[in-house]
Amino acid sequence: DVCSSDLIAYNIACYTAQLGRLDECESWFNQAMTIDETSVRLAAIDDPDLQPLWDRHGGTKGKPVE
Repeated sequence: DVCSSDLIAYNIACYTAQLGRLDECESWFNQAMTIDETSVRLAAIDDPDLQPLWDRHGGTKGKPVE
């Protein structure tokens, strides 16, 4: 499970993805990944809120964004 420290960054990544602010989404997602990569990756794989981010990067789910 995603813990509280990375949960905040992860949730903001989800919110900004849904708002179409994908540059911000990438930044927040990467921040969450630096805190707990394994948990964030597992949560992100099936999270429809992050679909705009995956679409932007050709469907690569749960990986740090470059």
